[in-house]
Amino acid sequence: MPSESLLVDENGKEIVFNSHVSLLNYMSKLGWQVEEQMSLRFVSIDRDNPIDQRINWYMSKTVDNDEQISEGILTKGMLEKKK
Repeated sequence: MPSESLLVDENGKEIVFNSHVSLLNYMSKLGWQVEEQMSLRFVSIDRDNPIDQRINWYMSKTVDNDEQISEGILTKGMLEKKK
């Protein structure tokens, strides 16, 4: 993941999730719902980790205006643009 996409707090400290469930709970508190999950497995060129698995979640949120879409979400890139 590009560093500008990392979730951070107001001080720019990366928000670390201990599990997939903690990430989903965080997003749920912000009003997001999981619509679909896709698990991808592929062979990596990294010899120490030959199988790489990624999980993608497709989420939705009911909003009344565009500003509500990113309420509560702050990425490193968003924070840098504010400065």
